[in-house]
Amino acid sequence: MTSEKKQRTLSTFESFAVAGVSTSICTCFVHPLDVIRIRMQLDSEGGGARLFRNPLHCATSIYKADGITGMYAGISAGLFRQIVYGMPRMAIYSNGLAYFTTPGQPLEMTTKLTIGAGAGTIASLIGVPAD
Repeated sequence: MTSEKKQRTLSTFESFAVAGVSTSICTCFVHPLDVIRIRMQLDSEGGGARLFRNPLHCATSIYKADGITGMYAGISAGLFRQIVYGMPRMAIYSNGLAYFTTPGQPLEMTTKLTIGAGAGTIASLIGVPAD
């Protein structure tokens, strides 16, 4: 006996909600690394004495000076970008896959690439003016 579970597809609203939440959560994990990267890049400019020896030293210096909030400085811009660019890109892509998928048949790679390019283009048109 084979038990087949019927997969429930997400509504368009649910797709956008899941995409928005997931991209925002990712931003919360990655943002401290971006803060460290940017501080280290700025530290190497100007030719003066370097403040940070390595990324770990940079992270501990930020934490000592500003606490945990220092690692999340500027996160509002990252979250805004994910809402206006990341969320539409992922939601449009997943809805596009669902629209063009025939049950029991895999999608061709060219179709997936076209859906991805279209999703990225549409999301860029939405997100770039706000970025």
